[in-house]
Amino acid sequence: MSNPGINSFPPAQALDGVRFSRGAGPAFEEFCDRVLASLPRSDQRRYGRQYLGGLLQVEGRKSSRNLSTLNGRHPDEQRLHHFVNASSWQWEPVRRAAASYLLTAAPPVAWVIGSLHIRKYGRHAAGVERRYVPGLGQTINAQLALGLWASSVNLLVPVDWTLVLSRHWLEDPVRRARVAIPPHLTWSPLVDSVAHSALHPLQAWNLPALPVVVDARELDVELLAGHFQRAAFPVLMRIGEHQRLTVTDPALRGVCPPNLPVHRILHVFRHGRRLIGWPPGARLAAPQTGLEASVRVRLGSGAPQGSADEGGEYLLVAGGRRGHGWPSELWLTDMTAMPPSLILRMGTALQRVSQEAALTGDYVGLRDFSGRSYAGWHRHMTLVSAAFAAAALGRPYFARQEPAA
Repeated sequence: MSNPGINSFPPAQALDGVRFSRGAGPAFEEFCDRVLASLPRSDQRRYGRQYLGGLLQVEGRKSSRNLSTLNGRHPDEQRLHHFVNASSWQWEPVRRAAASYLLTAAPPVAWVIGSLHIRKYGRHAAGVERRYVPGLGQTINAQLALGLWASSVNLLVPVDWTLVLSRHWLEDPVRRARVAIPPHLTWSPLVDSVAHSALHPLQAWNLPALPVVVDARELDVELLAGHFQRAAFPVLMRIGEHQRLTVTDPALRGVCPPNLPVHRILHVFRHGRRLIGWPPGARLAAPQTGLEASVRVRLGSGAPQGSADEGGEYLLVAGGRRGHGWPSELWLTDMTAMPPSLILRMGTALQRVSQEAALTGDYVGLRDFSGRSYAGWHRHMTLVSAAFAAAALGRPYFARQEPAA
């Protein structure tokens, strides 16, 4: 069923939705009151409202100077800069309030961990390293951020952020001091940071235990799965073809030896593929034909069933367009009762995160923080997340287009 356009709503409600998504009107004021309620001083709440409004209204780069022009008062530039970079307000309560507002308006169906590389031209901003970016196929000077996104039927909005810090940053007291990295932060492997970026807010904020979607192709899948298994959160991981698994599916019992790479498992199971529409969930005038296959598996080297070392059972799901190098996607999940077609559809949220980061994200200043401090980056990203929520919640008042193939 298609989504309603703006003309489907009463004029006053539609107008308020438009103004809300653009950072103005009574709905936006009420949103700011709720989201910024934890800020202890009235001037902080005033500058928070101005910063949020600027992220949604000011064209171009969202620098403190440009944001200060929203009210036509250039002296506000220094105050806005100080509000983000040197103020004392805590960002986690603001993020939690924005997430609560968002979840009430548009309950999510899944959580998505998205990685974001933020290109930098200097070396002194918190977390900047020379990093290889698989999507670009090159090494760039960048920060690496992990975002936790709430995915609902029509909305995809970040609710929390983690800035990945290397040993070079965390074990150098001079570099730490320059950007004011908190003393309690210590280095951890990337796989632990990815799990923590989801599990900390989900548990600390008492958020719904919905499936967590994550790209695990460059991570230790077994370690990552263990984090979510211990926390009792279902997980859907995109994996690579060389990931080793042990088949437990009755249809292949005795056929596949333990600890096989995924591509070999799928070769053995090639006659179990099924026709589906592709891409998953798309509403197209002329849908393409795809293939899917699913096999029950276990992580690890195949410990005896029922032993202490045996891992939980998972579902391996493969999908892709027919005749285009199938499979193009491989997923591993502990939601073994879910139909494979729904697994593939849920997995599309990873690509949608990248699209939202490039479209809405660039519009509201996702990559525009120009300061160096750790706390300043987090405060800016907190307000960007709130702007994301406001922009997204106003969208039901606009005609929405179906995603392209």
